[in-house]
Amino acid sequence: MKKLSSEILALIIVLMPLILTGAEIPEDTVIAEFSGGQIYYGDLEFRISKIPSMNQAKYNTNEGKADLLDMMCTEEVFYQEALSLQVEKSTDFNNKLQMKLKNLFSREIKNEFSKNMTISEDKKKNFYQQNKNEFYQDKTYEEATRDIEMRLQPQRFQEMVDSTLAVIKEKYNVIIMYNILDSLDFSRSELVPENPEIIYMLGSSPELQKNLADFAAIYDQLPTKQKEIAQDQETHRNLVDIIIDLELLNWEAYQRGYHEKPELQEATQQIKRNLMLQTVYNLLVVDKVTINDEDLKRYYEDNIDQFSTNAYRKIQTFVFDSKEKAEDMQSRVKKLLKKENWEAIAKLIEAESLYPYKEGVLDHIYHNGIIPGIGKDEIYNDMVWEKAPGKTSPKKLSKIFKNSQGNFVFFRILEDHLSEPKPFVEIVENIRSKMTKELTNERFTELQAELAQKYHLVKYPERMIVFLTAEEYFNLAEESQKKRKFHDAVFYYDQIIKYHQNNTDDYKASFMKAFLYAEELKENKKAIELFQEFLVKYPQGDLHDSANFMLMDLKGDIDLMKSLEKRKD
Repeated sequence: MKKLSSEILALIIVLMPLILTGAEIPEDTVIAEFSGGQIYYGDLEFRISKIPSMNQAKYNTNEGKADLLDMMCTEEVFYQEALSLQVEKSTDFNNKLQMKLKNLFSREIKNEFSKNMTISEDKKKNFYQQNKNEFYQDKTYEEATRDIEMRLQPQRFQEMVDSTLAVIKEKYNVIIMYNILDSLDFSRSELVPENPEIIYMLGSSPELQKNLADFAAIYDQLPTKQKEIAQDQETHRNLVDIIIDLELLNWEAYQRGYHEKPELQEATQQIKRNLMLQTVYNLLVVDKVTINDEDLKRYYEDNIDQFSTNAYRKIQTFVFDSKEKAEDMQSRVKKLLKKENWEAIAKLIEAESLYPYKEGVLDHIYHNGIIPGIGKDEIYNDMVWEKAPGKTSPKKLSKIFKNSQGNFVFFRILEDHLSEPKPFVEIVENIRSKMTKELTNERFTELQAELAQKYHLVKYPERMIVFLTAEEYFNLAEESQKKRKFHDAVFYYDQIIKYHQNNTDDYKASFMKAFLYAEELKENKKAIELFQEFLVKYPQGDLHDSANFMLMDLKGDIDLMKSLEKRKD
């Protein structure tokens, strides 16, 4: 096939005139507007710049920009609704916000510790000597230095944290009444002090004076697993210290002026905005979804296939390098099946089949487009599942077809394992999770439409489209192919097909797309579909014969090796 591929590729000459060059879009271009504001192209570019570099390419495409604009518009109308409902004025919101900000600023101090961390040579050498027999028998100190530093860093980091906390306590005369905190009931998920105004921490600054209400506000925001520390009377002091340390490090961050840093001011605003979005989402979407036991049972019955074991089949496969040989072997196997001569069939597979392993048996083949040992092969997989459940027989052979590896195959189904429903009581929580997700998504979609109408949202995605020339797209596709990024190449060919419909550029791009699915991605079913569409849409052209030839080969209608020999002659 590779030789034929080279011949076909030689037919493709990519020499296109420039049709439309890409142009810079001004940053002040309005790409959406709503009651209360507008979204500019510069806002979208800024948003893309904040995405991890490995994912930026996706959002720099026309489609990616349109998707990102949709997300930004959704955020804006949800934010407008959050402002309208004044969610930021609730006590719960402010407790959550303060917790997030305390984490932000205390984390910033810890980041400074990491940046300025040093480990003395004496400590490193002492560690090397003490652990040489265990870790460094075959390494000199110089060779082990980096590993030693990695092992000592957590200890050194904690020393720096503890030292800073000790300095804060001494500098500001911090006094902590542990006896008051020890009397609290940590057995519940929410802490409810009998006397919330009781002071448990004092300091030389009024801001360091903290009462039990302050303590409870932080405790209630902690993850459940962290709260479990406090369940045991012997270990609850660890959680108490975590909360106290958070308060003190946050205080120190403010004393150092971290709240005046532009980057932290920006982060603070973003945290508040995100929390407002999350709050209004919970209020108008999550809290609106209610599910009772009858709903769960009905959902289970209506979607029983989702809650059943996966059906699978076991086959015996016969694999050959030519259609002629496969036909001959199929005839021989049919005779052996009539005689139930299983031993002779096994010997034939061992002697003649390209897949003699385990007498050609492949097990646990699910209806998922994958064949064990081969990988993705939708045609092969569909052939295995062509017969309806209960209609298979180990004495019947499939028709001969071509698999994704270019071999000619037939098989017989040895076992047909049907799917079975899982008991409702065993998976009720899984059902609840699936149902909740579906209903939440439905409610979210409804709310998006409601808020878009309420705030008169209008989007202008056409203002963001940057057209490249066909030549530029072809060059990008070629570069992607060289890097073996074939899905990227397909994307660029799709752009040509979409934006350069002139029966020349789109013609060549359509062929190349089908060619990649056949030759590189090994998705024969998709390749067949694309070549069929190509031949219908473009009944004439230099690549017509090649497309028709590849289509027949993919479908197993010709023996490629014989065809190549004829072409030689």
